[in-house]
Amino acid sequence: IMQWFGGAVLAMLCLGVSAQTNSTQSKLKVAFCTGALPYSDVDSTGSPQGFDIEIWGNVYAALLARVSTYQSLPVNITGLTNDVLQLVGSSAPKLIPMTVNDIHQALIAGTIDVGMCGLLVSNERQIYYDFTSPFHYMSGLQIYVRNGAGESDASYVLSKLLSSVSPLAQVIAVMILLCVMIFGHLIAFAENLHLASKQDFRDNYLEGTQDGMWFSVVTMSTVGFGDLVPRTSVGRFLAIVWIFVSIILMAIFYAIVAAEFSNLVLVPERPIYSVNGPNDLTPYKVVTARAFAQDRLLQRQPNMTLTKFPQHAQAETIRAVLNDTFDAVVDQQEILRYYNLVTPEFQGTIRSVGAIFNQVGVAFGMPRTNATTPHPLHHLISLSVSDVTRRDPDWQQAAKIAEKWFGVVSTADTSDPDAMTLESEAVTNIKNMFAGITGGLFGLWMLISAVLTFFRYPTFKSRARVVAALQAVAKI
Repeated sequence: IMQWFGGAVLAMLCLGVSAQTNSTQSKLKVAFCTGALPYSDVDSTGSPQGFDIEIWGNVYAALLARVSTYQSLPVNITGLTNDVLQLVGSSAPKLIPMTVNDIHQALIAGTIDVGMCGLLVSNERQIYYDFTSPFHYMSGLQIYVRNGAGESDASYVLSKLLSSVSPLAQVIAVMILLCVMIFGHLIAFAENLHLASKQDFRDNYLEGTQDGMWFSVVTMSTVGFGDLVPRTSVGRFLAIVWIFVSIILMAIFYAIVAAEFSNLVLVPERPIYSVNGPNDLTPYKVVTARAFAQDRLLQRQPNMTLTKFPQHAQAETIRAVLNDTFDAVVDQQEILRYYNLVTPEFQGTIRSVGAIFNQVGVAFGMPRTNATTPHPLHHLISLSVSDVTRRDPDWQQAAKIAEKWFGVVSTADTSDPDAMTLESEAVTNIKNMFAGITGGLFGLWMLISAVLTFFRYPTFKSRARVVAALQAVAKI
């Protein structure tokens, strides 16, 4: 009896293990489309790869976690019947490769449970089948053009050079001119006040300040002709102060100008870079490999020169733009970003212009049981997608997957535009203040020089030479 009982128990355990093993095999039919990177494709070994593939792995794990939690609740609340549990299983289903058209047809016919192909959630498609909750990001259309510059000429280069000097450099330049005038006056006054160096700095205001400013400029530029030399202690002290002040000012000025010129591009941007959206594309030849893009563009601009390439032929459209067959390509922004940032062949060869338009969600497709009844796992899988793409910390993993396949987007400029405006206004005000002081001093110098020239002109040697010349002419 004991042998019979032990054998029966062993048989029951074997049957239980066998039943459990059968129940772990998922019966979900999950299909992905080939040739649709960055969303899905097969690699050189025939294994599935792409954003959708990796996201689905996380979604299925989240689905198992939800099913495990829901099993403690009544079936009439969760809907987890034995058929549904067997459909879910406990190990990921084998993925079925299909073409994009086959996936659409299979979703309409209900021969697959989940379709993955970077499917855009559109009203037209929702007539025939359902979508899960969209992923954590929004897709949309964007315009990309060839990276490159336009043709340059001498006038453009000259205007670019003149306009490249920043307001800060202009402030330093005005400060340098102001200091040249101030120290030129001070040194000339110091020399002429002590009457110790009339042979170097002339003793009238007009010519003396000219000598002083000439000395300041020669000293500042480190040329040092030596034709003018301060002789007094005060003049030499002022010259020493000016040497150190001018070194600091010129060092700052050189550094700013050198930094600006190092980043200066002396070639103009191509006219198409000024495109802000689809409404500006009418003068250009546009190509796309997306029927969705073709429909939306023609709705906006019926007269647009638009060429449609086969679906998922983004590489061919980019090559056509690079060889100037077309001016711009319009497609889903994340797909073009993948080619521009991730694919070695096209990395850095194209650039986006304008903002993203016609934004739309991306999700997995799921069939309906009938015209009005959703798939029995539609709600659970939608919740699992939300768990993966929106709930902490799972969404961070999903974001890393997106960065892997769509490329890392450049960090947005987080600087405060109001603060930048205030800083620019402050620099401009300082520049205007120094320019006003410099202009006022220059005008005052010219006025004083004119007055002194008028009253002291008879004593100038130049007048004596003119008088002597006129007398000589009179004698002839």
